[in-house]
Amino acid sequence: MKQAIQEKLTHIAHSEPLHFLLAVESGSRAWGFASPDSDYDVRAIYIRPQQYYLQIDEAKDTFEFIENQWFDVGGWDIRKTLRLLRKSNAVLLEWLRSPIVYTQDDDFTGRLNALAPQYVQAAALLHHYRGIAGNALRNMDLAQPVKLKKWFYVLRPLLLPICGTVGSQTRRDSANDAGGTDERMANGLRHPNYRFGGN
Repeated sequence: MKQAIQEKLTHIAHSEPLHFLLAVESGSRAWGFASPDSDYDVRAIYIRPQQYYLQIDEAKDTFEFIENQWFDVGGWDIRKTLRLLRKSNAVLLEWLRSPIVYTQDDDFTGRLNALAPQYVQAAALLHHYRGIAGNALRNMDLAQPVKLKKWFYVLRPLLLPICGTVGSQTRRDSANDAGGTDERMANGLRHPNYRFGGN
C-alpha cells in the first residue's frame, strides 16, 4: 500500500503542480490503533513553482485531494507551515513525528525539526490536547458499551503532553528570531523548479 500511495503522490505533484517536502500518515494508522476499516490520511507540506509566490494577492495555502472513502491527502503550503510553526501548532509537530513517511526532502525536514523545539509552547499544546480529549469524551454515550478505540481517542491526547512527544522547549519570543526562521528555511529550499525566496 505504501508504494501505491507514493505513486499517487507523484501523480498529484505533477498534475497540480507542486513539490511535496514531506508527506506522512496521520490518524489512527500513524498512532498504532488502526481498525480493519481505517482509511489512509496522508498529510503533507508542499511548495509550488516560484511564480506562485510572485502574485500581488496571496493564493490558497492549503491543498486537498480526496479519491474515495479510504484515501485522502491534505496539506499546507510552506509559508503557512512556517507561520504555524511559530504558533506552536500541535498538528504540524505531530506530522514531524509520524512513524509512517511516504516521501520527504531530507534537508528541509532536518532544518524544520531543528527549528521546532525553539517554538514549542507548552500552554498552547496543553490547551489543544485538552480540547481534543474533552470533545472525544463528550461525543461518547457512556450509557452504552463503548468501543476500545474510542477510549484511545480520549487517552492519547491526555498522554501526549506527558510523554513529550511533540517537543519540550518553549518558544523564544524574539521578533528577530522569528524573521530569522524564514530566512534560514529559505536558504534550505533550493530546487530547480521550486524555490522559496532568493534568486
